[in-house]
Amino acid sequence: MNPYSTYSITMIRKTFFTLTLLLTGYLGIAQEATSTVKDFIDTLNVLGKHMIEAPTEDQRREYQETFDGLLYEALLSDDAMTADFSAIRNVSSITSPDNNFRIFTYLMPLKGGRNHFYGFLLQETGKRIFEVITLEDNAYLLEEPEYKQVEADSWYGAIYYDIIKVKQGKSVYYTLLGFHPDLSNVHQKVVDVLWFEGDEPQFGASIFMIENFNDRRYYKAPQRLIMKYKNEVTASIRHEEKNKRILIDHVSPPDAALKGFYDNYGPDFTYDALIWRKKGWELETDVSITSDIITPPNNPKPKQKRN
Repeated sequence: MNPYSTYSITMIRKTFFTLTLLLTGYLGIAQEATSTVKDFIDTLNVLGKHMIEAPTEDQRREYQETFDGLLYEALLSDDAMTADFSAIRNVSSITSPDNNFRIFTYLMPLKGGRNHFYGFLLQETGKRIFEVITLEDNAYLLEEPEYKQVEADSWYGAIYYDIIKVKQGKSVYYTLLGFHPDLSNVHQKVVDVLWFEGDEPQFGASIFMIENFNDRRYYKAPQRLIMKYKNEVTASIRHEEKNKRILIDHVSPPDAALKGFYDNYGPDFTYDALIWRKKGWELETDVSITSDIITPPNNPKPKQKRN
């Protein structure tokens, strides 16, 4: 059954009753000064399910607003910096390697297959002093996002799944690996950068010593990398801590005439890697891999050396 089909009368009544109970529970939780993250999990899971499966965008937005407010309240809990959020099915939570901050991201489906992304950054700004910063998705409005350094209110939305801490002189940068799914067009994998100006998070930095990526030639140093490929396949960007690199499935079209038409791109059985060196991330192409897990190719031709 299509989860976006019209509600039956029974489902409407059930949803209204559920939402009433949720709101009652939400108010009760918010009034408890000593609440822990565990107190919020069940309610967030029910709200999150409706936020994804509700048949209209307006209904999904109503659930999202309640979900967002409740997640914010959960992040104000005394144990939010160390609590396990993995039981909340809709939310990706990752912690920086130095335990200075955590990032929480999730999405809500829009009409036509697109998604809107939401996020919070929880950081310790002093001894037992914590701050929750809202990340506001601006991905579809940014022109040439590869070159934009943005603040939290103009964030290039993605679901983050890994953080790599690097240093350049006295500066500390956190490389973020994220997924930006889009069923209306092409999926994206994002390699972004987070750094702090005082306590203020900044996204994007000129630490990529790269001239060409994903068949796009840069006219200046990019602030982030965006890999686009068709939404019917899987492509991976993952951190290999043992090999001190970020391994990338190289994606390409099945025919040279389709270069730049990313809805034709998929893994071609070759691999690239980002290597951290003194000046920043550098791209090495056609690297060897040792993993037994191989992404199925989009164009099963023999491996060829690329220029």
